[in-house]
Amino acid sequence: MDTPGEASRPKETCRCSLFPFKSASAPFLRTRSVRIHTNHLISIFAVACAVRAQTPAPDYFKQSVTGAFVYEVQAGPNSGVSYPLLNAAPGYGIDYGFRPRRWLMLEAGFEQIVRPVGSSVCCEYSTNAEDQLYLVPFGARFVWEPRSSRARLTAGGGAAYLNHNVGNLNGGTVGFSGWGGQFVASGDYAVTRSGRLRVGLTARYYVGAPKPSADYGPPGYNPSDHLRILVIGPAVTFSFR
Repeated sequence: MDTPGEASRPKETCRCSLFPFKSASAPFLRTRSVRIHTNHLISIFAVACAVRAQTPAPDYFKQSVTGAFVYEVQAGPNSGVSYPLLNAAPGYGIDYGFRPRRWLMLEAGFEQIVRPVGSSVCCEYSTNAEDQLYLVPFGARFVWEPRSSRARLTAGGGAAYLNHNVGNLNGGTVGFSGWGGQFVASGDYAVTRSGRLRVGLTARYYVGAPKPSADYGPPGYNPSDHLRILVIGPAVTFSFR
């Protein structure tokens, strides 16, 4: 029991701590910790750069652009409105290829055949039907490219978009457009030691059934063209990383 004198004195609160003193070395410890973390990050970055530098670059070019002069000919049974009129004709093409693996190439291209109908149309367009055949192939190819040789062979296929525009008497165009398939094979040879520049030959076979853009004949009669054409020609390829 507290005595009257003890009750009048304020009670002291115990302020205890495992470290009741303030350390003068705390800023030094924090600075040293920051330096350790910084050195650790620099070491990780240096090791990553060293590993990347030691990783060998692929012994092939991953990307390529190909330009070609081509010639279109009918190849196989064809039918439809434009079939009797379609002739062999020259054109040009461009193609982009990407190789995620040495043996695989993904590609997308564009080809234009100039005046495949041409002078075979009568009357107003007896000398020029003002027609253009556009072909847009895309797909994949398997690549055979020996390390000890400059020669390279590819083969593959995929889908294709076909569009054939023909001029009419009103100054506009009519034609056929639609989807189909394509098969391709090529062979080329590196004319430079690095293999960046190659020359060769590319052949592509198209199969499609494009629909007409206007009605021909009575209402409800809207036939398809069944096209089977071969496009072949010399090509020049420039490759890069």
